[in-house]
Amino acid sequence: MDSSPEKPEAESREVKQWLVCPVCKQPNPVGTPHCQHCWGASLHSVEPITTEELETIMAQEQARARQRNLRKVISVSIVAPLLLFAAVFLSIYSLTDVIFAPSPTINSSPAEGEWSMFRHDLSHSGSINHGTTQPQGELKWSFFPLEEEMAAVQAAVYTMMAEEGLTSVLATDRTHSMTAFPALAPIYPDYLDIAKTRGRYSCNSEGLVRLESGIHSSPTVVDGIVYFGSQDWTFYAVDADTGTKLWEFRANSFVDSSPAVVDGIVYFGSNDSYFYALDAETGTKLWSFYTGKVNQTSPAVADGMVFFGSDNSMFYALDAKTGEKIWEYRTDGPIISSPAVVNGIVYFSTFKRYFYALQASNGRFRLQVRIHETASSPAFKDGVVYINSNGSLFAIDSEARNWPGEYDLHGLWLQLYAFRLAPVPPPMSGYLWNVPRLGRRTSASSPVISDGTIYTAHDRYLYAIDIETQERLWSVPFIAGDDLRSSPALGNDTLYIGSEDGLLYAVNVNNGQKLWHFVTGGPITSSPTLADGVIYVTSHDGRLYAIE
Repeated sequence: MDSSPEKPEAESREVKQWLVCPVCKQPNPVGTPHCQHCWGASLHSVEPITTEELETIMAQEQARARQRNLRKVISVSIVAPLLLFAAVFLSIYSLTDVIFAPSPTINSSPAEGEWSMFRHDLSHSGSINHGTTQPQGELKWSFFPLEEEMAAVQAAVYTMMAEEGLTSVLATDRTHSMTAFPALAPIYPDYLDIAKTRGRYSCNSEGLVRLESGIHSSPTVVDGIVYFGSQDWTFYAVDADTGTKLWEFRANSFVDSSPAVVDGIVYFGSNDSYFYALDAETGTKLWSFYTGKVNQTSPAVADGMVFFGSDNSMFYALDAKTGEKIWEYRTDGPIISSPAVVNGIVYFSTFKRYFYALQASNGRFRLQVRIHETASSPAFKDGVVYINSNGSLFAIDSEARNWPGEYDLHGLWLQLYAFRLAPVPPPMSGYLWNVPRLGRRTSASSPVISDGTIYTAHDRYLYAIDIETQERLWSVPFIAGDDLRSSPALGNDTLYIGSEDGLLYAVNVNNGQKLWHFVTGGPITSSPTLADGVIYVTSHDGRLYAIE
């Protein structure tokens, strides 16, 4: 019987060693020159390990593999729904981008030779080919609504002065604070003339009480009739050939809105908080719509709807026949800008600082671009909308849309950029370019575009700007007491624009040369209208002029 002690099992077992492939992490027996699993990695420089060490390494590798698989599952479960949502969102976003031409049934685009709305047509072209007749600055006729009334006022003043033994009376308004002369200054009979006082006066026991009669409304011409409003609280229809008054409609405050005339109906707003629709032939009121605030924008009519903004920060779409509200949209501030409507989209701006684009059919929001304060109205040409704002000219993509949350994200991006934590943010949707430093003040003038050139007014200057290069081709200074608030009208190769100095100018589009001017009795802030070779323009002297 062998009496030698048995060796422990662990000592008798042969210790096996392994080489772990650095590429595929699989074990290979010691002595293997290349990995048997991936047939690519050399094992000559790999240190051998024991079976126990191999088991530890393999367990760790399996744990890491499980973590990688888990991360993949989580990533797929998050990314897949996001991709699906993005695909659905983009489809809906694309499908809701309804671009269409306005219906030809009821819209304010004029017939040939007419000017049926502010800036001529729905795109606010501000231009017309008025044939071979070129206006030469000669007066055809002028219409003064208060001529008979002023004669009566003058007679009453003379009578009062004779009875009281006076050599002069005092000029005052209803608040005793503002007149055409200094407050409570004496007025002598020889100066009681509308062209010099630029106001409407009535006689009472206290002297003279001033009521405004200047005209800010730009005329429209349809079917041989000129339509316009006045600050004497009256809307007028005048024969375009003779200047004879056809009818008048009395509102309850100023009528600064320029009318649109469509399908026998005249549309305009008033400072009395109402928007009106009148019969174009008789002046009979068809309906009115109450907004609660001043309505000085000029309407546009497209696809059976009339569009306009109000000082109550609301933009409205009404049924053109009945006046029923179809939709409304609340903006960031008062709306002085008049809308343009092109391809089913309505464009306008607010006096605060934003340009808007809304779906015309339902008022759905499309685009908001931050510009500056403006009373200017947009003009559309070849897929781009142009608008003046606080000394700059902006170009905006007419079909652009804001992404949901774009303004919030853009604001956050700007903050990160300020702390140098992010690159320069991209421009907001819709913004194409702007030409700065054209003026220093808020502009009320609207641009006109022709043959690759934009003609626009800022402060005292009229500019011609090349669209492709944004370079100034020429600029013309005007002797004016304030901004050029009149918008230029283009006929053939001539621009027509009113000025604060009371002059209507004709300017050559090629070089900016002033061809002629016509003198009125007051500042011109309305925009000229061209129809059948005649220029129609209103003035703060209370008159409507026809110039040929």
